[in-house]
Amino acid sequence: MKRNVLLSIGVSLLVMTCQSGPAPVGIQVNSEGFESETVKGTAVDRLVRKDAVGSVLQEGFAQNGVKEGTWVTYHSTNGVPKTLESFAGGMYNGIYLEFNDRGHIELGANYKNNQLDGMWATYKFGRPTETREYKNGVMDGVHRKYNDRTGKL
Repeated sequence: MKRNVLLSIGVSLLVMTCQSGPAPVGIQVNSEGFESETVKGTAVDRLVRKDAVGSVLQEGFAQNGVKEGTWVTYHSTNGVPKTLESFAGGMYNGIYLEFNDRGHIELGANYKNNQLDGMWATYKFGRPTETREYKNGVMDGVHRKYNDRTGKL
């Protein structure tokens, strides 16, 4: 249930952040080890990789062999999301999140055509430890570092 909610949120975020128009050719998906299912009425495939006992390790969408939409990788020990990545044309486009094995966010970033674009931040116990702004892959703006214990700048 949590996976479906997280995937739905990711897809919604991707739709809101993606740009229209053709994207450069992106990273090809090696579909070996994935179960594949075509999304009805589209040319998009939903790919799922499972471990030996059937737990989902990774899932996402691909079109013409390249990553599209939201991809989620899960911690193998407990099934909690490890990463949430957004793709368009096989390139990072949109939100990118990393979580620890308890589901707490550790890193959040935004991408545009494989380059950091927008807010980038690291977190500890839900509080930011470092924040930066990027534009077209170049840091652009204030870089802030916070004390891990106090949270002060």
